[in-house]
Amino acid sequence: MTVTAKNAKDAPGSGMRWGYPRAAITISLGNFLCDAACALWWPFIPLYLMDVGAPTAAEAVYWLAVASVVQGVGRLVAGPFWGVLSDRYGRKMMYLRSVIGLFFTTIMFAFIAEPWQVVIVLGIHGVFSGYDGPAVAMLSVSVPDSQFKKSLGLFTALRYLGQSVGPAIGAVLTIVFSYRDTILVSAVLTGAVLVWVSRAAPADRIVLNHDGKPEARPKLEPFRPTNQLWLAVFIFGILVTLSQVLRITTPIALQFIEGHDVPGVTGIAFTLGGLAAAAGVFVLSSRYFRIGRLRPALIACSLIVGVAFLLLGFIDSVTPYVLMFSLISLLQAAMIPTSNMLIAFNTSTARRGTAFGLGGSAQAISIALGPIAAAVFVATSMRAGFAAVALMCAALALLVHKQLREPRPEQSDS
Repeated sequence: MTVTAKNAKDAPGSGMRWGYPRAAITISLGNFLCDAACALWWPFIPLYLMDVGAPTAAEAVYWLAVASVVQGVGRLVAGPFWGVLSDRYGRKMMYLRSVIGLFFTTIMFAFIAEPWQVVIVLGIHGVFSGYDGPAVAMLSVSVPDSQFKKSLGLFTALRYLGQSVGPAIGAVLTIVFSYRDTILVSAVLTGAVLVWVSRAAPADRIVLNHDGKPEARPKLEPFRPTNQLWLAVFIFGILVTLSQVLRITTPIALQFIEGHDVPGVTGIAFTLGGLAAAAGVFVLSSRYFRIGRLRPALIACSLIVGVAFLLLGFIDSVTPYVLMFSLISLLQAAMIPTSNMLIAFNTSTARRGTAFGLGGSAQAISIALGPIAAAVFVATSMRAGFAAVALMCAALALLVHKQLREPRPEQSDS
């Protein structure tokens, strides 16, 4: 008789705590710590590249765009591969692999001496890191479907809280020490997270039978992506692209407004944006993004985000820019969990690792497109670029209106 549990939700000790499944709390907290570690330095990459030799902001963003393309290609190729392996060997193993990749690439990034070297580091990062997709895949098989939307809300909210705490601490570290020292602190924190997650995160596969011998691996069911799954992946990719454009252009836009290096102001902007994003998940997403009315909620938020981007092109003062940045962050954060939920609910549980591998590929393309667009905006016209983003948001709203179907009622919250 076999005692194998395919998912952590089938295993003992997978009950509720503080109103959430224990697995959801563990996975969400681990991702929160990873996001906080990354956010210590990620918002300051353009400024760091100028610190190590880029003579202008445009050249710094250019090298970041090139690096992001290489990173995106690496993730595009590796994402489906890692996704299939996660379905075969377990989602926790793939999550740990991604955190290990983050640890080593962070150390490498701390020691670049020329702006072009960021291309090598982010290329390696694209192949071996990228922890959000594996974390969501692990979450989707670790909690009951009736608790998935709620758990995904906690996961996303803590993710944005991590992105709030990180820039604030990173700004202080950068001012007191240097960009390089801040990145090394991030690497130490990532290493600590790796040790903790390896012990605390639930294993989604138990591969021993009753006599302690490894169980034969079951044959995976065929993966047949539907049109709705492809649409969900596309929506997720568009949202990531818009987020990339906003995050990369903001340090440069604030520098243009202030006329000098602005790590402190940038840290404040990203902290407030992260807090707004967390509010977007807890308030907007939980209240308005419910199955049965996902489509109108996505349409409304897309249109408002488009108007906000358009207004960014006309702002010439720090305070209103930061407020508009926070508004966009709030609305985008409300939409991201919905796109992930659509990916999960349009895929069988057994193949969700593969589905989120496709999501990782979409993220890879977005990671490449976002910095390219930002580089073009910085080199030409930020105002025209933000207007183009506003048109993209309007097109996204139209696509959702025409094509999106709500998930089946039996997949909704109980």
